[in-house]
Amino acid sequence: MPKKEIAKIALDLFSRYGIKGVSMDSIANKANISKRTLYEYFDDKETLLVYALELNYVYYIDVIKTLERDSESIIDVFVYLYDKLMHMPRWYSKKFYDDLKKFPRAVELVENHSNQFHQTLLKWFKKGVETGVFHSDINFEIVVLLARGYVKMIRPSQIFSEFSSKDVYNTILLVFIRGICTEKGSEILERHLRKVKYSLVNN
Repeated sequence: MPKKEIAKIALDLFSRYGIKGVSMDSIANKANISKRTLYEYFDDKETLLVYALELNYVYYIDVIKTLERDSESIIDVFVYLYDKLMHMPRWYSKKFYDDLKKFPRAVELVENHSNQFHQTLLKWFKKGVETGVFHSDINFEIVVLLARGYVKMIRPSQIFSEFSSKDVYNTILLVFIRGICTEKGSEILERHLRKVKYSLVNN
């Protein structure tokens, strides 16, 4: 089995059951390879985790490039990427994020990815202003920092325990996007919301 496929299997297991809760034996069994073969690819679990996270990041960079190329509005990019991210099991696994703290190389990598995405968001906000869908009198550096703070607060917190993670993130997304939208941007966002409501009613 190719190295990349093994990493995808491992990341899926880590996402669902936590990193500490998944042994190298379990990964080898799921990938239908021997443990010896697994260690020929990866020296240890953290090496595997780092490789899998980097692979996953590259995948989403490609997704972002496609969205930037094909979307009519920067709001479309936000909504479609958000929907994609919300289908990642890692977004729903508290155990994953708790365990991640115990792997320093992986933590550093995730932080680097977060910083890079910070710059991408700023670029999108700037484009939103230029295309008239976002207000121009907003400090978007603060908006991005607030968003990153909210994400870190929600994941390990019990404050929102009576609500689903999806409901919490959906609410925060709408508050952020609606708050910075011009009338033109609001019309585009409302079209997306109507599609979501229609889908829920008819499924």
